[in-house]
Amino acid sequence: MDVTLIPTSFAINEAMRDVAQRAIIAICEQNQLGPADLEQLAHQLAQRDAAADALTGEQHARITHN
Repeated sequence: MDVTLIPTSFAINEAMRDVAQRAIIAICEQNQLGPADLEQLAHQLAQRDAAADALTGEQHARITHN
């Protein structure tokens, strides 16, 4: 008897989050980026997102961190 597991949307989201975190860490290590660099990048991304919102009149997806 074969059992097929169907992942929940929560499990899929957690797996995607884990992959994203690992990719970010790898990029940071390869480019020797520190916390201050990441804060600066986050600020720049937030500014660009706000500018895109202003141009389109829509709120775009937000990246949240826990």
